[in-house]
Amino acid sequence: MKGTELRGRILIASPRDKVRAACDQLATSGGYLVLANFESGREMLQAAPSLQADLALVDGKMEGGEGIQVGESLSAILPTILILSPKQLENMTVAEGGDNRYYVGLHFSKKAILQTMDFALETARRMGALKAEMEALRR
Repeated sequence: MKGTELRGRILIASPRDKVRAACDQLATSGGYLVLANFESGREMLQAAPSLQADLALVDGKMEGGEGIQVGESLSAILPTILILSPKQLENMTVAEGGDNRYYVGLHFSKKAILQTMDFALETARRMGALKAEMEALRR
C-alpha cells in the first residue's frame, strides 16, 4: 500500500482458505487494510465491535446459512458485503438487502467487487455525516 491512501479497514470471514486469501489480496491491492480474517462468521461477529472496522466481507456460503445470518447481524453495526455463489445471488431479492448490506457474486470481476466496497463505504460515511448534521439541527 506504499504511496496510496488507505481507503478503509476491513474484516473478512470465510471457512474457505482460498476465499479468505483472495479477499485479502483483493482488498490489500485495492488500498484497504485487512484488520482480521475469520474462519467463522460468529467469531467475526463477536470481534467486530472492538476492531473498529469500516467494512466487512462475509462469505455467504457458510454452513447452515451462517454467512447470510452473520451478514444480517453485522450490517447493524457496519457496512457488510456478502459474497455469494451465483445460485445464492440469483435467489436474493433487493428487498432482502438492508441499509448497510450489499451483495456480490464470486463470479464478479475484481473491479466490480472493489467498486461495491468503495460504494458501501462511501454510502456509510455520507449517512454518518447526515445523521450528525440532523442531530446538530435538533439541538
